Amino acid sequence: MNNLRIKLLTAINQIVQQRADLESNRALKQANQRLEKEKHGIVSEIEHLKRHLEKEERFRESPRVRRTSSRRVLSRSYQTSSAEMQTTS
Repeated sequence: MNNLRIKLLTAINQIVQQRADLESNRALKQANQRLEKEKHGIVSEIEHLKRHLEKEERFRESPRVRRTSSRRVLSRSYQTSSAEMQTTS
């Protein structure tokens, strides 16, 4: 009778342990899923910031060229019209 009781208690303990392991694994899986979502969000934000920086760098480089060239054009046309005014006066 005692042997049977011991076997039954051992089987119950194994089931309880397996259930605890399953719950622990489930909690770990949920934690991993949360971490993966957070990682994905961070990676997406980093990619967004990279694109923003690249766009800003392109903007910094290209407008200077445009501004410089348009300034030169304006300056040249002003010089030309000033010279014409002086010769006609």
